Amino acid sequence: RSRDPNLSGTPVVLVNELESLPDLSVTGIRPEMLYHLQGDYTQISVLEESGVKRASRAVVMADNVRSNVDSDRDARSVLCALTIERLHPQIYCVVELVDAAHRETLEMGHVEVVIMRADLAGRALASACRSQHVMDAMMNLLTLREGEHVHRLPGPKERLRFSELLNAVKEHEGFLVIGIEEDGKAKLNPPADFMVTPE
Repeated sequence: RSRDPNLSGTPVVLVNELESLPDLSVTGIRPEMLYHLQGDYTQISVLEESGVKRASRAVVMADNVRSNVDSDRDARSVLCALTIERLHPQIYCVVELVDAAHRETLEMGHVEVVIMRADLAGRALASACRSQHVMDAMMNLLTLREGEHVHRLPGPKERLRFSELLNAVKEHEGFLVIGIEEDGKAKLNPPADFMVTPE
């Protein structure tokens, strides 16, 4: 059971070339909502069979089945992501890359989020060196089944100072506001007097 209300009850289609599903019990996905399609996820016919044209999100992970060569894995990820974007331009697509060399290509192809595996691991290691408790907080946010989660809420009904919004949301929703979205960009921890609009 997902603790994210936006994803609760959302079917998940896993496309890979494995004969059977890996153990995904740790994710909390209900087994009846999980579908496995065996096939090459770079092929248009396989992506169409997966229902990608009706999907709201796509996550492309580096392929560890066909190759252990980073450039080959990234090439397959890029091909898959660009094909998905071509088949369904409105989809929200997240792609894992091993090497940053292809990041710009994915951004030009309108992929919303590119996760760099080594960069993410490096940042986590550096944070752990600075403070164990910072890492504890990060893991709490990134763990699916336990801990806290980041939620998006609509803006206030009227313009408010950030400090007023912080108190109102904590009091009425029980959430700690960590930032706002402005023009599609996250602005974390804005000044107390920053004016937050309904948008």
